[in-house]
Amino acid sequence: MIYDAIVGESPLVLIKHQLLKEKEVQLFLKREELLHPHLQGNKWRKLKYNVEAAKKADERTLLTFGGAHSNHIYATAAAGKLFGFETIGVIRGERPTQGNSTLSFAEKSGMHLHFVTRMAYKEKEDNSFKADLQTLFGNFYEIPEGGSNLLAVRGVAELAKELPDDTDVVALACGTGATAAGLLVGAHLFQKKYTTLPFSVLKGGAFLETAINLFFYSFFDENNVSLPDINTNNEFKAAKNAIYSPKFNLHTSYHHGGYAKNSIALQAFIDDWYNKTGILIEHVYTGKMLFGLFDLIQQDKFPKGTKIVAIHTGGLRL
Repeated sequence: MIYDAIVGESPLVLIKHQLLKEKEVQLFLKREELLHPHLQGNKWRKLKYNVEAAKKADERTLLTFGGAHSNHIYATAAAGKLFGFETIGVIRGERPTQGNSTLSFAEKSGMHLHFVTRMAYKEKEDNSFKADLQTLFGNFYEIPEGGSNLLAVRGVAELAKELPDDTDVVALACGTGATAAGLLVGAHLFQKKYTTLPFSVLKGGAFLETAINLFFYSFFDENNVSLPDINTNNEFKAAKNAIYSPKFNLHTSYHHGGYAKNSIALQAFIDDWYNKTGILIEHVYTGKMLFGLFDLIQQDKFPKGTKIVAIHTGGLRL
């Protein structure tokens, strides 16, 4: 696929840290934030097959949804400019009165921003809301908020191919469940044995367990969904009909107050992490995941010799 040549593959780096040495645990960081300057991490993985579907449908406009600081809005605008689409972002709330780097980048990339009230935004899944958008903008290819759908799961599943076969645990931040489900699907399709460890970045994130399962099983229920390495109907049917269950343990207590919230403890961890590794992380996604992961390592939740891969899902303005 042409997109693979443009975006490439992210590096896997070994993390050196005194705690890891003491606990005899190996930690690697899959640096998805380095995939592309503007198409980083899971946002690109989730967009990839949506962009391909829009191309195949001969649609010229991508329309999606998000808040004023949405990484998905940022990535969709970048993808539109890079791959020749018009883009529309339906933004929750009023236009910010102060500078906003996300929206500024989106507009510079050619995205038309359509602001709606928070109350109206809650109705974005209603047919009448979508009909109004159709009247305003004409035909478009719709991508859901955060890019989370089964095509997103398909894109993330490919990440499993890039992980070492002897990986025991894959840790990641979790907001909608689509990325976690993609890694679970990838484990089954590419015969990996790791357990997936999602860390909710949301307060009250217990619902994500249901969301992850729904994405996972819905993927296999879609008759026409396959991956490049699952080329024949027989191979796909074998994967679909196998006795399987997703191997994951959801953690919901490391949200530090809720989505995009920070804390003194979290910020101290982020600063210490950067001082020790030289790798930038943020408090919205990857910082919370690594904070939780290190806390579990400190509590001896992983046997000696465990090999963990943590996914840096991007979100940085590099």
